[in-house]
Amino acid sequence: MGERKREYLKRYKQMVDSDEEHPEPVDNFLKSAEASANKTTALVNKAKSEVKKAESDVNKAESDVKKGEKDVKTGEKDVADLEGGERDLIYIPPN
Repeated sequence: MGERKREYLKRYKQMVDSDEEHPEPVDNFLKSAEASANKTTALVNKAKSEVKKAESDVNKAESDVKKGEKDVKTGEKDVADLEGGERDLIYIPPN
């Protein structure tokens, strides 16, 4: 604009001083960004922990289902043995 550096700086300072909103110093922005990053990291870590717990619960449930299926098969075999055994137990001695 054809002005000297000193004049430009003076005009810039007046413009900044006249603003209703004054920006925060840069160090506050950095602290805010760091706090936000830390909060995000904490949320991610919490989510990872919850996922691991859920996976553990699923694995336990799958194990319980397999055990239940095994117990059912064992029970079915026991019933079949009893049914067959009842026939073997019915013995009438000769007169």
